[in-house]
Amino acid sequence: MRKWGIELPLSPNTQNHLHALIHQIVTSPPLSPEPWTTCAKERTSRFPKQEEKVLRWWSEIKAFETQLERTKHLPEYIFYDGPPFATGLPHYGHILAGTIKDVVTRYQSMRGHHVTRRFGWDCHGLPVEYEIDKKLGIKTREDVLKMGIGNYNEECRSIVTRYVAEWETIVTRTGRWIDFQNDYKTMDVKFMESVWWVFSQLFDKGLVYKGFKVMPYSTGCKTPLSNFEANSNYKEVPDPEIMVAFPIVDDPQGAAFVAWTTTPWTLPSNLALCVNANFVYVKVRNKFNGNIYVVAESRLSELPVEKPKKSTPNGAVNDLDSSNSKTKGSSGGKSKNVIDTYDVLDKFPGASLVGTKYVPLFEYFIDFSDMAFRVVADDFVTSDSGTGVVHMAPAFGEDDYRVCTENEIINKGENLIVAVDDDGCFTGRITDFSGRYIKDADKDIIQAVKDKGRLLKTGSFTHTYPFCWRSDTPLIYRAVPSWKMPAKWKLFIFSPKPRGDWREGIDRAQDKMQENGDQAGLLSVVRGAPQRLEARCAVRCAHGASTWVRHNHFDEARATCDSHICSSRNSGLIAVADLIALSVPRMSDSSDVNVVCGFVAVEKLKDQLLENNKQTYWVPDFVKEKRFHNWLENARDWAVSRSRFWGTPLPVWISDDGEETIVMDSIDKLEKLSGVKVTNLGK
Repeated sequence: MRKWGIELPLSPNTQNHLHALIHQIVTSPPLSPEPWTTCAKERTSRFPKQEEKVLRWWSEIKAFETQLERTKHLPEYIFYDGPPFATGLPHYGHILAGTIKDVVTRYQSMRGHHVTRRFGWDCHGLPVEYEIDKKLGIKTREDVLKMGIGNYNEECRSIVTRYVAEWETIVTRTGRWIDFQNDYKTMDVKFMESVWWVFSQLFDKGLVYKGFKVMPYSTGCKTPLSNFEANSNYKEVPDPEIMVAFPIVDDPQGAAFVAWTTTPWTLPSNLALCVNANFVYVKVRNKFNGNIYVVAESRLSELPVEKPKKSTPNGAVNDLDSSNSKTKGSSGGKSKNVIDTYDVLDKFPGASLVGTKYVPLFEYFIDFSDMAFRVVADDFVTSDSGTGVVHMAPAFGEDDYRVCTENEIINKGENLIVAVDDDGCFTGRITDFSGRYIKDADKDIIQAVKDKGRLLKTGSFTHTYPFCWRSDTPLIYRAVPSWKMPAKWKLFIFSPKPRGDWREGIDRAQDKMQENGDQAGLLSVVRGAPQRLEARCAVRCAHGASTWVRHNHFDEARATCDSHICSSRNSGLIAVADLIALSVPRMSDSSDVNVVCGFVAVEKLKDQLLENNKQTYWVPDFVKEKRFHNWLENARDWAVSRSRFWGTPLPVWISDDGEETIVMDSIDKLEKLSGVKVTNLGK
């Protein structure tokens, strides 16, 4: 038999089966024109049986395997299936996409290629961790650390192939030809090594950098989400809306800016106010209480209509009747007659307000006073909601971060303090609300603002808001930061020699910690070991020792190391680790220590990507100039790292002084530099 120029010799028996099948299809009577007749139903019901008959025949003659064998001398067309998670069963989308993929690979076989087709499994990441978190009742990162990262990852490993058999059955039933026996898994060492190689190539080309990016963040799953994930689960919910006064420093009339927000939990992190340079702003006096405010002229109607009240200094407002009012819907669009309440004292362009200093609402970031707590301008401020004055918390808004870096409120690339931890709770910096979940703290924050005499208005604002599609918790926008060490911290590294005495390391740690007072903690890092048992032993020892040292029980820490070293020697194994003493205030153990985030500099490639799109033949053609062009035009740098325990680690080693960076592109390179045999790239 010859098809598309390819000689496919068939045995006489196979040819007879094929001819009989073709004859049956050709000579079968057509279906009845009336689909609801018994005949039509009977004929239709035979299709699944006929499909199963074909599948059995393919299996008997090893059709797929035979095709690969007979075409192995032909040019290669390699197809690795984009891997699904095996923690769930396939759905319609998988089957549809799989059918399209099968058409492509069969077509390439007919064109004269040897088509290597391997199925794959996505083993790492959030879906697997989420399943384990539900199974074990894990709520926070601390729960994982107490359990041990190694133990946690073994739990993840145990479920990644839960539904492999079901997947193979369903995919095969659809008639798809693909190799399940020679599949690949993203947790395989070789696959992870290939990811390292790709990352190193990007790094060598200057397309990878470490930095901050404000992203949709799930406090339920403790990870950033892609924009696609963030847009997949919107709900209509009520949120608080408040107007807050920010008194202007040294204003002769005691005026105050007024900002509107629906996220009171971000107010403790306020570092700036933003106006629109092109808007006209007004200074108005309340006729009854004498308070003076500055807002955009187009948003003047949003100020509360006051009853006569005793005036207070610095723009403060005491016990306003309007502060207890409740409203539904947006603050924008409502028309009020404010002529009887406010006198206009002055008008000026927004540009004239830039640089004006104001009194901070809270003092949690008072150490930023030299550069912060001033007015900046940007066009993202609109006139369709609020007051024309936007409160800026750079760690919790994409525009906030961009505008504050552009105006040097904070410096891009330097440490950004994110005062909300991975679980969505305030860190130790926000002393009055430390440990509180941010949304639960809204009411108390509003009360604190009111107690300061800075609350003008409070209400309820109903709008659509994104929720995590897995944990069903509200998303927040949060800066994903990199490792940082404030200048006041000191880092000491103790590296015992292989088969050395861990007690010596702890003695040195004790000396250094005592030099820096009793506010200290210990971080233990396993450098590596020749075998897994050694690594596990080192982890147990490190965790045990660090617990004792953190509470200043140094003798118990030495005893812990002694017991593990003795156990290791008895089995002929020595665990090698570095003990690192990190001088850090105890109140800040988790407050300002954050995780690595790496970005691919997509924007550097944008022009090249757009040019390549022009050279691409698209069907249908409108996708080229519209959908795909627009997508490329708006492409932003890609955050490739995630705050996960179960995943491929970024292959980046940075020296303690930050001067040297080494990226591993292979296991061989890691072994040569570390002197350790590597068998597992996971944590």
